[in-house]
Amino acid sequence: MKKILILGAVIFSISFLNAQLMKKYPHTLPYSNITIQGELKSRALANFGRMERDKYLPGNLFVTEAQSGGWPGDGEGRTILGLTLLSQATHRTPLYLHEIMKILPTKLNAQGFFGTNYGDSVCEQQLSSHGWVLRALSEYYLWKKDPAVLKMIDAIVQNLALPTIGQHKIYPINPAERIHTGSYSGTNQASIGKWILSSDIGCDYIFLDGLIQVYQISPSAQLKDLIEEMINRYLEVDLLAIKAQTHASLTAMRALLRYYEITGEQKYLFEVQKRFDIYLHEGMTENYENYNWFGRPEWTESCAVIDSYMVAFGLWRFTDNSEYLEYAHRIYYNGMCFEQRFNGGFGSQNCTGSKNTSLSVEVTDVSWCCTMRGGEGLSRAIENLYYVDERSITIPFFESSLALVPFGNNHIILEEISEFPYKPYVKFIVNETTLDFTPEIKFYVPPYAKNVIIWLNEKAIKSTIKNGFAILHTKLKKGDVLIYKFESEVYHKPTINKNTLKGYDVYLYGPLLLGTKDTVEYSLDKNEKFTQLKALTFKSNRSNLILEPIIHMMDSTVTKEANYNRKVLFKLR
Repeated sequence: MKKILILGAVIFSISFLNAQLMKKYPHTLPYSNITIQGELKSRALANFGRMERDKYLPGNLFVTEAQSGGWPGDGEGRTILGLTLLSQATHRTPLYLHEIMKILPTKLNAQGFFGTNYGDSVCEQQLSSHGWVLRALSEYYLWKKDPAVLKMIDAIVQNLALPTIGQHKIYPINPAERIHTGSYSGTNQASIGKWILSSDIGCDYIFLDGLIQVYQISPSAQLKDLIEEMINRYLEVDLLAIKAQTHASLTAMRALLRYYEITGEQKYLFEVQKRFDIYLHEGMTENYENYNWFGRPEWTESCAVIDSYMVAFGLWRFTDNSEYLEYAHRIYYNGMCFEQRFNGGFGSQNCTGSKNTSLSVEVTDVSWCCTMRGGEGLSRAIENLYYVDERSITIPFFESSLALVPFGNNHIILEEISEFPYKPYVKFIVNETTLDFTPEIKFYVPPYAKNVIIWLNEKAIKSTIKNGFAILHTKLKKGDVLIYKFESEVYHKPTINKNTLKGYDVYLYGPLLLGTKDTVEYSLDKNEKFTQLKALTFKSNRSNLILEPIIHMMDSTVTKEANYNRKVLFKLR
């Protein structure tokens, strides 16, 4: 008994220390405290509207396992997840989500999950699909607190997830056993042992993400054992050798960051850092999208790009390394924003830099997966606008919005008016404050920023720059106006991916990747200077090269059908 008591005390002490460790990290505001405006609002509402038409209507959404291409529940889960988050992020009531949730239980099998009951066999795509179902149900439960939803979650865990304990430790990770084929949506391939494997190699770990979010809501010893069995096997995978799907790999990284926040075990954070570094240099394109598989630059996938954005933000939050934040900015503007189409959906591109120097469209609207994940990506971009801890407000991302920031029983309401990333200028108006202390306010300072300055009521005030942020301590009152600005110019950077064509650089203005319609192969001087002809149009001082950002506001010409093409890699001499 004494040994048990000692062991219990040790476990409690470790848990307490881990809980204390987690307290040091800033947290986001609830969606209810942010009123989004500006371009991000337009993007979110456009994606919201896309998911209330056509195949996403209640009568069309639910399909058979055969109709899903062997992904039972995948489209349904992603759609519910996107609508659940977008509704909270935009404060708009979804037209059909309530009806979808009423229909959902009638589409599950007798065991409470989608698709076939494979008995002793384990279908990787079925598990992967239910990763999105569990994520969707978890987010919906956290929002609505509906006990019926919790029962659906429990049925999936008990009848689909827990019976696979023992199988994940032998998930096939030998590269010689895997087949490197597959379509855009992935297909079931050969079986190894009890596993029915997918061409989306590693998609088992999309299931892991759903399980860990469920564990946050309803922890159990059995679920913990399953989660750690899956994590341990994932950490044995050689992502490059097996040519893992980057989307699945990044989703696993997000899962590990979630588990790190639960447990406080540093090893999970370190492992994500190691794998994200592999992704940056082996799996990311030069416009901050992705290779669909490591070692197979065939097309990009918005789902993976959204995952990479979320991983980068999480790593910044947990490490305080602003280099991750700069990646998040570039991924968002040049990857996610470029991927969003005229109809609000999300599409796919070629892998820039792997075989050519241009960016072109591969699929106009990836309606079976990426369009729905756009809902989560844009919702997380809204959530990531403000971070708060005990006495400080951190602003790592800029977008016009209104934020109510609570500190205990007091609060401050900030109105943000942003021209970023098109102009490095952001204004904050104090609409209301009841604070009885001087808050610390932190503004992100990108590495390309020059001559950073902050004004309070038209007077420059002192700030210090640390870990990529301009930090000020000043008493604020209602009506105060803070203006944060800096200078930026066109600059070039080396390419990121080790596999990119050699001898090329990219040009950026702020976080925005620049490209040209011109097909001429210019050879540019390393000290090349550019003159701004008009807003966001830059001309080389030594040639006829004209550069403009690839970012667009859901431009109807950015389609496969319109043969969109922009050169984004340039030779330097």
